[in-house]
Amino acid sequence: MTRVSVVIPNWNGLHWLKPCLEALRRQSHADFQLVVVDNGSTDGSAAFLREHRPDITLCALPRNIGFAAGMNAGFAVATGDYVVALNNDTLPAEGWLAALVDVLDAHPEAGSAASTMVLMSDPAIIDTLGDGYGWTGVSYKLGAGRRVADAPKRPFPVFGACAGAAIYRRVMLDEIGVFDEAFFAYMEDVDLAIRARLAGWGCVSAPDAVVLHSVAASTGGDASDFSVRHTARNVIATILKTAPWPLLPLLLFTTLSTQAIAVTLSLATGRPAWLRRHIGAYVFGLRAAVAEAPRMLAARRAIQARRRLSTWAFIALLRKSARLRRRVARPQP
Repeated sequence: MTRVSVVIPNWNGLHWLKPCLEALRRQSHADFQLVVVDNGSTDGSAAFLREHRPDITLCALPRNIGFAAGMNAGFAVATGDYVVALNNDTLPAEGWLAALVDVLDAHPEAGSAASTMVLMSDPAIIDTLGDGYGWTGVSYKLGAGRRVADAPKRPFPVFGACAGAAIYRRVMLDEIGVFDEAFFAYMEDVDLAIRARLAGWGCVSAPDAVVLHSVAASTGGDASDFSVRHTARNVIATILKTAPWPLLPLLLFTTLSTQAIAVTLSLATGRPAWLRRHIGAYVFGLRAAVAEAPRMLAARRAIQARRRLSTWAFIALLRKSARLRRRVARPQP
């Protein structure tokens, strides 16, 4: 049994998958199980893998069941003590996997680690160093838009890891569970990160684990009906499930009021333009969140029952996340 498994989700992404797999051939950490979850593709992805890459563990699903459920299917057949999630629209650098493994080895308190994701269109610019989380209930990309040369040079704690290129301890996943399949896509990694933090697990950003990322290549871009609808629903779902009780009404209030202001301004001024274009999808997402509320509140009981982190400690995490956001937004000395 190998120590590390890399799980790649794929949905009609053969043109992305081929170069991603070639990049994985060149990894300095070469001893890993490679799992590809094909989410009902119709572009010949599964046939290509069967013919040309019999060394890969193929999990071929009959239909697209979403990112969250697809990744869970891959996690179920993965055998590694470390399980890595990697988008198909990425090109990992040669030392990427070794750096992720080294960081988790060096930080036993961490249940996950985040890659240094950079823009494929401009590898000198950061996509994300990890996820932050704040009082508006929305996650954000740490360091987004800054130059890679200005990023921290040593591993540092972050709130959570973007599942586009992240490593997880199997023992943590066994304890807190995997992705919430009801999310389908978007925010499922944030939900997992909060559950991990509540259970006492940390997360570390790995500066040397560099991966090029073509942002939102498989979901129609950052601002599409699909992304807006699912994000609107899943932001509320995450709060209902995970927020410590004293913070639950506060987070809901700040989230909904902030969004209401943004919608009002967008309708009145046309800015941001993407929100005005997708206002119907946003409203649909909120309606879906209301419909899902009973299930999320039921899931909440189990999450809060195993919580090791106090409410005050969770507040401290949010404050640290905000300070880190300001720090990595500035060039480093």
